[in-house]
Amino acid sequence: MGTGRIATLGAQVSDLKIPAPTPNARKYVNYMLSFGISVGIGLSPLLGKLNVPGFSSILSLYPANLVDVVIPFAALLMSLPALAVQYYGMSTTEVSALTKWFGRSLFLMILFLITGAGCYLFLVIRVPVEGGKAYASYAIGWEQRLSSPCVLKDLPLKVCIGREVSFDPGSVEALFPDWQVSLSKLILTVDYLLVMGLLGTLVGLLILREKLASSRKA
Repeated sequence: MGTGRIATLGAQVSDLKIPAPTPNARKYVNYMLSFGISVGIGLSPLLGKLNVPGFSSILSLYPANLVDVVIPFAALLMSLPALAVQYYGMSTTEVSALTKWFGRSLFLMILFLITGAGCYLFLVIRVPVEGGKAYASYAIGWEQRLSSPCVLKDLPLKVCIGREVSFDPGSVEALFPDWQVSLSKLILTVDYLLVMGLLGTLVGLLILREKLASSRKA
C-alpha cells in the first residue's frame, strides 16, 4: 500500500464523526465514574490512602504488602452501599425494615471488629524499628519452620527479625509455611473488607432513615 493511499485512509478516519452517547448512556457513564471512582477518592483518608494529621486508619496497622492489595477492593466495596442508597432511596417506606437491618448490621460489625482484633493479635507481628520510633508489620503463620534461624537460636520473633532475619517481608514470611501466611492474609483481608462494608451499610441505612423522616415531615 502506497504512502498516498495510507494518507487518504487516515484522512477518511479523521473525518468520521463519533455519535454522542444517548442520555441513558451518558447517565450510565456518570454513575460508573461516580460510584466506581469518586466514592473511592472521597473515602481515601478513611481507607488510609491519604495521610491525615492526627488520624491513623485501621489499615495503617496492617502489613504494607497487604495494604496495597486491600485498598482497591475496599474502595470498590465501599461504593456498593452508596449505590444501594441511591437505588432504595427512591422507594423505601418502612422504618421498621431499616431499623431491623441497622441492628443486624451493627451487631455484625461489632462482632467482626472483635474478631479482627483477635486475629490481628495472633496473625500480625509489629517489630519496632529505630528504637521504637516506627514499626514494621508482617502477616505471619502460627508455627515456624524447623529450619527457621529464630527457632534454631531460640529467639523471640520480635528480637530475631532485624538481628538474624532481615526486615524484608519475604524473609519474614519464609520463616513460616507458605499456606499459613496465605491463610493469615486471607483472614485479615476478609475481616477488614467485612468491617468496612458493614460501616458503609450502616451509613447508608442512616441516610435512608433520615430521608424517610424528612419525607414524612414534608
